[in-house]
Amino acid sequence: MATALPAFYYATIATTDSAWRLAGKANAAGAQPLWSWPIWAVMLTLAPLALPALLAWRDRSGDWQQLAVRFWPLAVVIVYFQPFGTFPYHALQGLTLPLAVLSVQAFTTHRQGWVPRPRWWWVVPVTAVLVLPGTIHKVNLVRESIHRVAYPYYIFDGESAALGYLAKDRTRGGVLADSYGGLLVPPYSGREVYLGPFSWTPDWESRARLTGEFFAGQMSPAAGRTFVERSGARFVFQQCGGRAEAPKDLASEMPGLIAETREFGCARVYVIKPSANSDRVSAAVGGPN
Repeated sequence: MATALPAFYYATIATTDSAWRLAGKANAAGAQPLWSWPIWAVMLTLAPLALPALLAWRDRSGDWQQLAVRFWPLAVVIVYFQPFGTFPYHALQGLTLPLAVLSVQAFTTHRQGWVPRPRWWWVVPVTAVLVLPGTIHKVNLVRESIHRVAYPYYIFDGESAALGYLAKDRTRGGVLADSYGGLLVPPYSGREVYLGPFSWTPDWESRARLTGEFFAGQMSPAAGRTFVERSGARFVFQQCGGRAEAPKDLASEMPGLIAETREFGCARVYVIKPSANSDRVSAAVGGPN
């Protein structure tokens, strides 16, 4: 019974908390183009482990652990297809562990007579093929993220001061920031953002494209003004890191829209004049992570 308490808690907040409900929509299967995984691709990816695992799965003798590792794949199928919860792909991502255990057992403790005995000269290269490409990909992904300054691994003094201002200011309203700044604003200011973390932002790709064009100066002043007004933001945050070009001066580009400009060294905060849309960004992205 105790093991069911975390699942019960998760189910409760997913239906009662507005931020978690929003996350449920943003993380639903196929909700974002980047994680619309077709079933055939999932099966093809798991096949190298799943096929040998079938040889050991039929032997259900043993202790509770042996039974658990055999029921695990069935539980994953149930979790993946049931209509509750968010991001069912997490269940699939954990499936490699029981399949790996069963695959090893298929060639060792539960080996059939016609199954070849493991030999190092083919076990080593097969293991390398299964492990090394994914490891190299992940290491390269981290390296690229660091060199592209795609994520705020450290915070500049100016950014810290600007975020402190947003946290202390009593004016209600959300913040417009780019994909880099959107990761800083919620946890360090307590405010919501138009473009936040990938898994908390509905229609992330569309918002990221528009926000990127705005902060890169690829929008005309008129289009930029319309974008800011439609975003519903009350503040615009320009950070220090992750930006090669000098920040543009929104106050001169969009006269009549900016009520106040706050300078914090390399960072800026623009206060947008209130409008009918000023609080709408609050419904766009969930609260702080």
